[in-house]
Amino acid sequence: MKLKRTEKIRGIIVLMISTGVLLLLFSMETSGNPGGPGSGNREYNCGGSCHGIQSTSTISMGASDLNLEAGQTVVVTVTVDGAEASNSPMGVFLRKSLITSSSQPSVDGWDIVTDPGGTSNYNFYQKNNVTLGDTLTWELKGPTKAGTYYLFASEHHGNGARYRQDNTVGLKFVVKDITPPTAMAGLDLQGPRGTVAEFNGSLSADNVGVANWTWTLNYDGKVRVLFGKIASFTFLIKGDYLITLRVTDAAGQAGTDTMWVNITKGFEPNDSGATGDEKYNVMLSTFVVSVVIVIIVTIIIQVILKKRRYRKIKSEESIEKTNNTKKKKSMMKCPECMSDLKPENLERHLKRVHSR
Repeated sequence: MKLKRTEKIRGIIVLMISTGVLLLLFSMETSGNPGGPGSGNREYNCGGSCHGIQSTSTISMGASDLNLEAGQTVVVTVTVDGAEASNSPMGVFLRKSLITSSSQPSVDGWDIVTDPGGTSNYNFYQKNNVTLGDTLTWELKGPTKAGTYYLFASEHHGNGARYRQDNTVGLKFVVKDITPPTAMAGLDLQGPRGTVAEFNGSLSADNVGVANWTWTLNYDGKVRVLFGKIASFTFLIKGDYLITLRVTDAAGQAGTDTMWVNITKGFEPNDSGATGDEKYNVMLSTFVVSVVIVIIVTIIIQVILKKRRYRKIKSEESIEKTNNTKKKKSMMKCPECMSDLKPENLERHLKRVHSR
């Protein structure tokens, strides 16, 4: 009696263990989704619960376009064929790489718009009651940064075992940024000489992002170049200045915009506020006037000196004439001069008597 009771207990224990094993196997097969039941965002390592048996299935992938503009929407299809599944759950992964972590498409800037269910945006989708295989479709928004990107697919399914398969070829996408940025130089500015004008291009925009801001202006006959989203320049010469902003993105696309800076004379006394050309013209006029004045003064001085020399000569001639007249009158009164003197004696007489 005691023996029969022991055998019954053993039978009950074996039955309970067998039932538990069957329930576990059933649970493992019907889950079909590594990392937990149902669809979701999953890494390539399945959270440590990946299926491990290599399947005989094949995975093919297709896309509506492989050459994308930045942020362009694309449809990706994954077809699984020849799987061991027979009215079993099948889960399909869409990945950016076949690595154990950081494998989700979002890491590379992909944005899943809808998954095969049409109501969510998971990179892993589980479909139940699959036989041999199926085709699943994702709609994604491509990366916004230009470059080369890849998408791969994997599938896990059950049917008495835990099968898996990878597509190692994947799809290669080339993303190009063909949209130029929009430059915004800001409002026109005005101020007196000495104004420090600030240029602000922060309102410039691009579908990916502005990479460079370059400001150019012609100041005092030279081209000045400034860099940065915000730049400044000090104006010391009055005038109207055209400021050009050129913005570029990482793909080399460019956009331009302009603004004006009006610089007035200012408030300083004796401040002409002249531009470079005006200052040159003033200097040239001043030089010409100075030369003319020098020439006129030189002529006047020469005329005055000439008149003085003329007066001096006339004065000397007058004096000499007067002296000669006096000498003649004196000679006429001198008996010796009127006498018949020899020439040499007359000359000595004249020097001695009439030269005084």
